Amino acid sequence: MFAPTVGDVLGQAREWCTSAALPRRMVMDRIETVPGVDGLIDHMLANLADVALALWPAWYGSGMALPDARLPPSEFKRRLGDQLVASGLAHRDVMPAWTRRASSF
Repeated sequence: MFAPTVGDVLGQAREWCTSAALPRRMVMDRIETVPGVDGLIDHMLANLADVALALWPAWYGSGMALPDARLPPSEFKRRLGDQLVASGLAHRDVMPAWTRRASSF
């Protein structure tokens, strides 16, 4: 989320977080100087990786463990879908291929 002022960002963030029926997570990062596009992307990816690691293995809901990444892709996706339905999470908020790949590390 980008905005001219911190207040604008916080206002947009508050609206986004409260507009959904299910809880959402937000990662915020303050960058003093922009180190170029490549540096900015590297910085953001490193921060998101730290957040993903901290949330492991319950990325998609409290206590929801991911299916075994060694399963065939179709079976992984089916089991993940079953878990999402049971937890009430929307499928559109989940990327099964990315989740399977990430859970294999």
